[in-house]
Amino acid sequence: MNQPQTADTIGNKVLALDPERPLAEALHDAIDGVLTYALGWATRADQDPVKAVHEYRKSIRRARAGLKLVREFMDAKTHRAYQDRLRVAVRATSPLRDADVLPGRVAEHPPTDDTRIPLAALHAVLEHERASRPDGLAGETLADGQEVVSAISKSLEAALPHAFTWADMQAALQASHRRARDAWKLARKKGSYEEVHAFRKRVKELRYQLEMLRPHTGQTEIHTRLSDLAEQLGEVTDLGVLRHTVESHECKLEGLDVAPLQSQLSDSIKEKTSSGLDSCADLFEQQPGAFASRLLHTLTRSEA
Repeated sequence: MNQPQTADTIGNKVLALDPERPLAEALHDAIDGVLTYALGWATRADQDPVKAVHEYRKSIRRARAGLKLVREFMDAKTHRAYQDRLRVAVRATSPLRDADVLPGRVAEHPPTDDTRIPLAALHAVLEHERASRPDGLAGETLADGQEVVSAISKSLEAALPHAFTWADMQAALQASHRRARDAWKLARKKGSYEEVHAFRKRVKELRYQLEMLRPHTGQTEIHTRLSDLAEQLGEVTDLGVLRHTVESHECKLEGLDVAPLQSQLSDSIKEKTSSGLDSCADLFEQQPGAFASRLLHTLTRSEA
């Protein structure tokens, strides 16, 4: 008897190149699989809105990472259009994500004598805002992006390269590592929250691209380290969003002094940023060509 399909069984949750398929076909299937997974959650958002938004956002980011990997092998105008439309689809869900996540982040933030009362007041305000959200808003928001994601899925086969070799893959990964390396250097030089956030995007992009290779390479140390680094930098992003939330909600905090909380958040951002950027120095001090070659040397040799 066939089991009924759920959002977890439609499409693919992760990017993965099928070793049994030609590389170009496997590339299409991997990207289309995560787009289909996103569509599965978009149609079931009313059943579990929080998880639907989370999985939808991650799946579209995976698709964008896969597309970015092969952008030099695609028509530039088509690639740009895909990326722009998928970016807008994710951005539309950001208020939903923040409303779901921020109350928990506030509750988890370690209080001091100066910040305990502002944190409690902010938590109450955010919980009230979340409770006041209209029923069905997540479903409506994801439905708005559903047409875009579906259209890209349907046109993907014609847009992706029909010939793609492991040597092409190595060149693409080299370019991706170079983008992340440049972002790392800029974040270390300037140290601003914005530059660190931009670096985190490149890290997640590279992480998802390497995820695609796991059926061939297995779970390597590089996979694990990039995953851990993305989580570490994600804490910086959450602290930055929380700091912005304190600023934007100051008028709702009944005249409470939020300066100590803002200062504490800024100090935490600075500390975690420095730790995160230092922890990955060996990954991004190496040359992009060496990084890609080390990861794929056995695969490119077997093709030769």
